[in-house]
Amino acid sequence: MPEKLTTIDYSFLQQCMHCGMCLPTCPTYDLTKRERHGPRGRIALMRAVVDGELPVDEEFSKEMSYCLGCLACQTACPDGVDYARLFEAARAEVVVQQGQKNTASTFWRWLTLEVLFMNPRLLR
Repeated sequence: MPEKLTTIDYSFLQQCMHCGMCLPTCPTYDLTKRERHGPRGRIALMRAVVDGELPVDEEFSKEMSYCLGCLACQTACPDGVDYARLFEAARAEVVVQQGQKNTASTFWRWLTLEVLFMNPRLLR
């Protein structure tokens, strides 16, 4: 199992300088225009969990599940934030705190990433 959010080196969470370069590359932020649906907002939520300001509850789990895991944000980040590591740690924390992943969100993520994105004809 990947490391949990509460055991990750805090400097990884502090690395984000909130410049916003990641936002235009994020499909979920592009769709909703809500800060918490973008990488910068998710990192802020992760910091709040580690700082004890936010519980790992259904709402946190839902916000983390909006991420497709495409890592376009990581490529766009000028500071090299390891979003993949942070995201895996956040998901591991959800599994530890709440049990197994929500099967519906797992299905939709699989459908989006493995079926639609891997078959461009379906996107036309």
